[in-house]
Amino acid sequence: VVCDLIEDAKMPGIFPLLDEQCAISQTSVDVLMHRFNETYVKEPHFIKSRVKGSVFSVRHYAGVVEYDLSHFAEANIDSFFTELYTELQKSSNAFVRNLLKDERSNKEKLKRPPSTSFQFRAQVNALVQDLNMCNPHYVRCIKPNENKISGSINKQLVTAQVQCLGLVENIRVRRAGFCYRETYATFLHRYKILSRTSWPAVHNCSSLLTAEDVGVLPSLQPVSAQREAEANGQQRPLTPLEVYHMHLAAKNNKPTDGHEVPQPIIRFKEDIESLGCFSLGRNKVFIKHPAALFSLERLRQDKLPQIAKIIEDAWVRRLDRLMRRNGAADKATVAGLYSHWDQLASKVLQPSSRLRSHLAAGEVYNAASFLTSYAKRNAAVRHLNKVKKAVQVFSSRLFGKKKRRRDTLDRVYLGDYLNVKKHTPLLALLKASKESHVLFAGETHKINEKFVAQTRLLLIGEMNVHNIKADKMDKPKERRVVPIAQLSKISMSSLHDNYLFLHVNNDVGLMYEVDQKTEVELCKRDLPVAISDTIEFEAKKGMRLAFRFVKNQNTTVTTMEKLDKKNGQVNVGTKY
Repeated sequence: VVCDLIEDAKMPGIFPLLDEQCAISQTSVDVLMHRFNETYVKEPHFIKSRVKGSVFSVRHYAGVVEYDLSHFAEANIDSFFTELYTELQKSSNAFVRNLLKDERSNKEKLKRPPSTSFQFRAQVNALVQDLNMCNPHYVRCIKPNENKISGSINKQLVTAQVQCLGLVENIRVRRAGFCYRETYATFLHRYKILSRTSWPAVHNCSSLLTAEDVGVLPSLQPVSAQREAEANGQQRPLTPLEVYHMHLAAKNNKPTDGHEVPQPIIRFKEDIESLGCFSLGRNKVFIKHPAALFSLERLRQDKLPQIAKIIEDAWVRRLDRLMRRNGAADKATVAGLYSHWDQLASKVLQPSSRLRSHLAAGEVYNAASFLTSYAKRNAAVRHLNKVKKAVQVFSSRLFGKKKRRRDTLDRVYLGDYLNVKKHTPLLALLKASKESHVLFAGETHKINEKFVAQTRLLLIGEMNVHNIKADKMDKPKERRVVPIAQLSKISMSSLHDNYLFLHVNNDVGLMYEVDQKTEVELCKRDLPVAISDTIEFEAKKGMRLAFRFVKNQNTTVTTMEKLDKKNGQVNVGTKY
């Protein structure tokens, strides 16, 4: 709204921005105009001047008003200096002294004097608070002409006054004073579930669709019927709001006697200034106060679950009937099949029939065949378990104390997992190194001196170990070639991780994360294999890294973390 443009502190508005600029320094008109145009460029109520200058416009509630920034800053600053104020307080005139009596505390005197815009906002807020506590009535006087002639109306002058006074908007607001106005049919359709008169027999409420028959809302009881009941001393029907309060009392375990309610009831009365005031038009129902409408809506929200339960129960009953109907048909079909086969068996399978004896022999044979296949399957399973156990024992003897993952124990050894023969660029690199045969080829992750994993291809030939960068398989780049003769040893941990360390004599080593770690080791059986949970290797000239392998029972994956510049830790999960 336009009020936010003027006084909002978060936006900031025109007044807060003016105070900010005045507090910084002596602000010029050009600087202030630039700040306004830059801050409110997307504000719909702010209109930037088409011509460069000190003019801008604001689209107010009653219309567009043009402002000139020429003296904004001077008018906003309190020019009544403290020294002058102090001297006037020393005046010998009692009227002047009382007029300028300073009632501020010492702490308030030390603060900066409030600006004109701040004082204006404070006065307007105080006025709004006073108005909210009252019931104001406004009288608008419109001057028909400038010549003070009776019977003469200047349309342009009257139109301008109506626009500036905002009378059109006031009339719209007054018309909107009834927060709810709707046709009788729509009102009945929305709130018919609140009364037994209109629910569920909707056709009985056709007479309620005219204004003469609509009674006290929202009970939808005719006025004449209620008046007759009260005149005869009979108990009047409850309104939905009373039922709602009784429902709340029942939920809170607060008993109510008769129709007494623990909270004030909103009485729906026609053409009376009360909280439950409503009016009946020719085609529409008018409810004035939101509290009455909210009462209807709350009661409707409480009623909707009950209606949904009714629909749900009806649907469940229908499904149950359908299932019983289908089940009965299935039972009849099954009974007919049994009857048919019994009749056929009585005719075909006579006691002296050879077919009867043949069927009996077939049943005996099927039973024996099933037992035989069951025994063979159990024997095969037992043999498979023995083979797996033997593989584990052989693996532990072959690789010493190194643990292996279960999915690698019975894996077929391939060696060339990249199928190098189909990649001509890789073959060219191998031929350049005079490699005649590939012992191992696979995709790995090389760990550099910064503990960063880099995707690489690891190729092991008969003479060299090749570290190849191949983001694209058709354009491989050989990063390093290490002769196997220069390898001093291979290091790995005792846990089932994928990390492998290659130590090079008088040179930088290599650390890989490779799934086929055991196959890589088999390619270099002549080298010593060191099993340790703390491994050091030279990752860079003059820089050694140390890795500690720890078994983590709380995770299922293996992760590596950097402890400091020279130490890392591998947390081996319990997945395998």
